[in-house]
Amino acid sequence: EQLFVAMEDITSRKETELKLKGSKELLHSVFNSSLNIFSIFTAVRNHKGSIIDFEYILVNTLKKMYVGTDPVGKTYLQLHPQKAGEYAFLRFKSVVETGKIADFELHYDNQKEYYRIKAVKLGDGLVMAAEDITAVREAQLALKESKELLQSVFDTSPNNILVLKAIYDENRQVEDFHIVAANHTLINTIRGKNPIGLLYSKFFKDMALSTLEVNKKVMQTGKSIDAEFCFQKNGITLWYRTIINRKGDLLIINAGDVTERKQAEQALKESK
Repeated sequence: EQLFVAMEDITSRKETELKLKGSKELLHSVFNSSLNIFSIFTAVRNHKGSIIDFEYILVNTLKKMYVGTDPVGKTYLQLHPQKAGEYAFLRFKSVVETGKIADFELHYDNQKEYYRIKAVKLGDGLVMAAEDITAVREAQLALKESKELLQSVFDTSPNNILVLKAIYDENRQVEDFHIVAANHTLINTIRGKNPIGLLYSKFFKDMALSTLEVNKKVMQTGKSIDAEFCFQKNGITLWYRTIINRKGDLLIINAGDVTERKQAEQALKESK
C-alpha cells in the first residue's frame, strides 16, 4: 500500500486572513468607541431604480443607545418619518446620486438634540456620521438671547451710548477709534446716520478735537472719566454729562443731555 500526502503552504493566506481579522476588529473598536454616531446605509430602490429609502446595515454602539434599539434591517424613514427625516433623506439621496459629500445640521422634531450630519457615498449607499452639537447650539441660543436683552437695554436708554475699539500705532499708542456699536438714541441724535464701522475722528469731526484726546487718555490709563462737555450745534451750545469707561480694547461712552439744566443754571446766575 502506498500513501500519498499532498501539502500546500497556506502560511501567506492565513497571515492575510489574520491581518484582515485584525483590521476588522480594529475598525469595529474605532467605530464603537467614537464619540459620534455612525451609521452605514444601503439604498432601497423601487422597480424603476429610484431611491425611496435607506436601510441600516451597520451602526455603532452610540447609535443604538440614542435610538434605544438596534436599527439594522430597518430603514431611515421608518425611524425618522418627520419633516427633518425627509429633509435628511433628500440630502442622503443626493450624496448617492452625485457622489458629493453632504454636511448639514439637523434637529428631529421629537428630540431636543441638534446634530451636525456628514454623509459620504459608499457603493450604492453611504456612511453617515452625526455629531451631537446640542450644547453648542444651546450656548449659541443663550448668547443670542443675552445679546438681544443687552441690545434692548442698550436701545431703551435715554442717553447716547457709543462703543469704540482702539486703533494703535506702531508704538502701541492710541491714534484713533473704530465705532463698533451705537444705540438708537445716539443714531436718532445724529439724524439717523449709522456710524458703525467708521472712524471716530472722521464721523464726529465737530467734537473730535475736544473729546478724542480725552478718549485716548482713558484708553491708555484705564481711569474712567465722568465730566461735562459742551459742543456747538447750529449756533446752540449743547451740554452732555459724559461717562467714559475702558473695557479691554473697548471704550464705552455714555452721554446724557444736560443742556436744559445748564441753561437753567446760567439763567439763574444771570438773574442774580
